Amino acid sequence: MNQKKDSVFDKYIIRIYNIAIWLQFLINLIFAFQKNDYQIQKKNQQIFLEQGLLQFVFQVSVKSQIMASKIKVNDEEKNIKRLVDQKNSLLLKLDDIKKKIDDKSQRTKRLQEKKDNLLRENEDIQKFYDRIVLRKEKNLLNQLPLANLANEKAEDEDEKEFQLKLEDKIEFNLEQYLTELENSIKRDIKEQTRLMSGESQQNNELSEYQKSNTNAVCIKNIISMSRKSPSNDDKLGIYYNTFKILKKTKVKELKETALKFWGTQNYQKQEVQDQYELVDLELNPITQEDQEIDAILQKLTEQKLSTLILRKKKLEEKKVIENDSKLNENKEGGDNADGSKKKNQNKEKDQQEQLKNKKNDIIKAFDKFFYNLPLLRSYFAFKDQDIVEKTNQDQTKIGLQVDDYSCVALILVVVLYSLTLSSMLAYENLRVSFVNTTKLVYYMDIDNYFDTAFVNVNSFESLTNFLVQSHFSIQLFQTNSQLRQNFSVLGAIRMRQVRTRKSKCRVDVQDIQCYYTAYNEQTKEKNPINHGKYAYEIYQNVYQSGTLRNIEGQFGTYDSSGYIYDIPQTFEYNDYTVSMLQLFKNNVLNDPSIRAIFIQFTLMNEEDGTMIFLELMCENTAFGFFSSYTSKIYKSIDGAHTCSFDPKLYINVLFTLFYTYQIIQYGFSYAFSLIGILNLVIQVFIYLSVSQQCYLDSYSLGYTPTQNQFIDVGSKTSNYQLMVMYQSISCGSCLLRLIFFLEFFNSFRKIMQSINHGIFSLYISIAFIFGLLCSFALIYLNMWGQWISAANTFIKALFSLVLMMIGCYDFSQITYDGTALIFFVFVFFIFSFFLMSIITVHHIDEYRQIVLLYGDESQNRYTLKDNLRWLIVLLPDKYQKLIFEQE
Repeated sequence: MNQKKDSVFDKYIIRIYNIAIWLQFLINLIFAFQKNDYQIQKKNQQIFLEQGLLQFVFQVSVKSQIMASKIKVNDEEKNIKRLVDQKNSLLLKLDDIKKKIDDKSQRTKRLQEKKDNLLRENEDIQKFYDRIVLRKEKNLLNQLPLANLANEKAEDEDEKEFQLKLEDKIEFNLEQYLTELENSIKRDIKEQTRLMSGESQQNNELSEYQKSNTNAVCIKNIISMSRKSPSNDDKLGIYYNTFKILKKTKVKELKETALKFWGTQNYQKQEVQDQYELVDLELNPITQEDQEIDAILQKLTEQKLSTLILRKKKLEEKKVIENDSKLNENKEGGDNADGSKKKNQNKEKDQQEQLKNKKNDIIKAFDKFFYNLPLLRSYFAFKDQDIVEKTNQDQTKIGLQVDDYSCVALILVVVLYSLTLSSMLAYENLRVSFVNTTKLVYYMDIDNYFDTAFVNVNSFESLTNFLVQSHFSIQLFQTNSQLRQNFSVLGAIRMRQVRTRKSKCRVDVQDIQCYYTAYNEQTKEKNPINHGKYAYEIYQNVYQSGTLRNIEGQFGTYDSSGYIYDIPQTFEYNDYTVSMLQLFKNNVLNDPSIRAIFIQFTLMNEEDGTMIFLELMCENTAFGFFSSYTSKIYKSIDGAHTCSFDPKLYINVLFTLFYTYQIIQYGFSYAFSLIGILNLVIQVFIYLSVSQQCYLDSYSLGYTPTQNQFIDVGSKTSNYQLMVMYQSISCGSCLLRLIFFLEFFNSFRKIMQSINHGIFSLYISIAFIFGLLCSFALIYLNMWGQWISAANTFIKALFSLVLMMIGCYDFSQITYDGTALIFFVFVFFIFSFFLMSIITVHHIDEYRQIVLLYGDESQNRYTLKDNLRWLIVLLPDKYQKLIFEQE
């Protein structure tokens, strides 16, 4: 209110000041006319002008001061309100924190009270347990059986009442307290109360070990089965006891517990522990001391408790028995003992001689280690003879060669092929995807099905007809259209244009101070446009558009910046038509300064979940108006392209290590061989496919079907198509590599030998064929490039020639005349007959040279035993001698 009064008062002052100046001016004029003095009148006019200027300056200064004071007051009020809000929010947060602290303190108090109650109950139970143990010990001293103790009635009524109350408390606690600590304590309490209640069976005896309450083994019943006078079955003097134990008990802990039970001192020493062994019900020893006994007991019984036997042996009797057994063997052996000693001595001498011949100490150590391990020695052979027998590398025989290296390569390639093939099975059906794309192109009038198709757009007027009058608008923006019945639109439909500066400038030349090379804020259009999320006068850079990829056209490469117009999904057909007509009416979509127009949107097939990204592009160049479109397919499958734990990557790393080892062993000749090149191709394309999988995993669509925001799936679909291509190449290379393992076929082996022998000449012939293909592709491009779409670029022409060679080309597109006939005669004669015949003769000559150098295969072949030797060497030496003793 004070501010309003001040402003009104200021206005009255200014008005009074203006009236005074005008009165003074009138008085001066009257005075000048009375004296008829022209000079005085001129001076008064100058004074009037000066006073008018002073008046204007004074008004401006007063108003500026008033506005500045108002702005300061408003800012101070806003700051005060903001500080008050912050203070209130902080007070609320403090109250919440105090409440949380109080709740946590109450919870801790409750838990502490529960813990104290349980500890008290445990102490009471322990006291009661000690009292029962004392009573049972007294009964043992009086030679009373344990079964009578279970049948006697408790004389003390207090003990009975305490026992009943204790059981009720245990059942109540088991239902109420479910924490891990409480559950573990209650299980121990429950087991102990069962012992105290006298539920044990008859003829049971208690030991002193029950006094020690250990968690290592929870013993329910202890049955004393030790015999003072061993029977005939116990010839070795074995004394054993039977324990019923829980399955979670470890073997080592059970052994230590049994040693405590027998009263053995220093049971932790290794010497004492070696005197005992664990056996099952069939007296078979159990040696898994560091593992849980659960897996062992699953074979014995399905009950919660099982029986194991701890067998105690006397060392003196054991030594006597061992000595007796040795004497009996010596008596039965007779003269055979001398022969075995000589054989052992000869073996030791041979071993010593072999060790002397070894110059390296490390090889000696390995040889000593593998001497008594025939299975490992078969894998790590040190003798040349062993290597020849193991890998079948004897030069006197020609034929099948199967060694450990080829087996490793076979396993790795089979695993890679199976993993790659299984991942490819998760891709979309290419036939279904092609049908979906064909449906879209037909429904939306994009290809050459009608006169108003998008590919026939060659001017701004035809673009207007396509966007307004064709099936494009009807299928996209009418809910009952054929397209909307099978497909759903994901996000908004984006229209983007890239333009340059106006060719006609509305500013005079003498007023131009700076020349702008781009279409920016100084040169933008400011005509009003209805609808759309972004107006065309607002320029969107690369980061604001939400897309970071470049688009390659026929006449240039365009980034994702420009003037964007997003059409929401909620648009109906009439709204879309009105907005398009307004854009063309205001010269937004038909401006000559436009370089390119892009129409981008994503559709999803509701039947199989396939997403199709369509991108329509119009380029306005100095040569004319050109239009084209691209369609990319992507199918999102859970787990189809996960790289976090991809076993294919790990197997490929192992295959890379194997490939590196082979190059180190055989040199770069292996790298330039046909098999080495295939191995390299497999590795490279698997790594490339995994990299594309990583790109796909890094993307996140984050869309909903009703979202009116543009979703760009172009980069995702490109990575998806590259991944499918790399997977296909790697899968085909793995299959071809597996075919090369079929060298046991005679004809195939001859071809492989000739290829490997003349690999460099084969490379030269392939390079020669590729050069001829390139030259014919250039001729094909110049002859039919302007008439046929399959030959308008060099790459298309080259692939068309390859399709001609394999008989998959559509010759109906070509108009046959004299030049066409001459061209095709040259192509088919040179490639199909001349070059292929030369390559065939070359391989025959290479095989002839192999026969002259190494001889024919019929001279000496491998037998079945030779072919299977790499499997037989896995057996010990004594079995190998039995198999090959005929040789």
